[in-house]
Amino acid sequence: MHRPNSRSTRTDPLFQSYNWYTPFFEYLNLTSSDSIAKNVKVITFNYDRSLERFLHGHIIHSIDDEFEDIAIENLKQLEIIHPHGCFGSYPDVPYGFNLNESSDVELVASRIRIISDEISNSKPFLATRRVIAQAKPYLLHRLWV
Repeated sequence: MHRPNSRSTRTDPLFQSYNWYTPFFEYLNLTSSDSIAKNVKVITFNYDRSLERFLHGHIIHSIDDEFEDIAIENLKQLEIIHPHGCFGSYPDVPYGFNLNESSDVELVASRIRIISDEISNSKPFLATRRVIAQAKPYLLHRLWV
């Protein structure tokens, strides 16, 4: 269960309005030793890692200090797959980082695959196939109903 704290009045400026990430955060129950995060797999075609940023930021901005460590550990158990790549592992590569050098641009570009690229043997694509093959289709229905 989400345990708000005195920091609840400090909102994350990136996600001030209500969105689907909020009920998903609640569903994961990251502050509990019974969190389902280790059993949830997310396939996202977003390069930007906004889901990772939201979940991590929501812990920092709205979870009581007493539960922050367990929430972060549970979040690490959540498998998020980017079949077409992403800008880098979050939080190792900060969200909204600036590309100041051409080498930075080249590095980020090398991590991205577009629809016409051959990806069928890439690790993210193979992970996507594995997750889809093992998926329980009721999850989204349960989450949004």
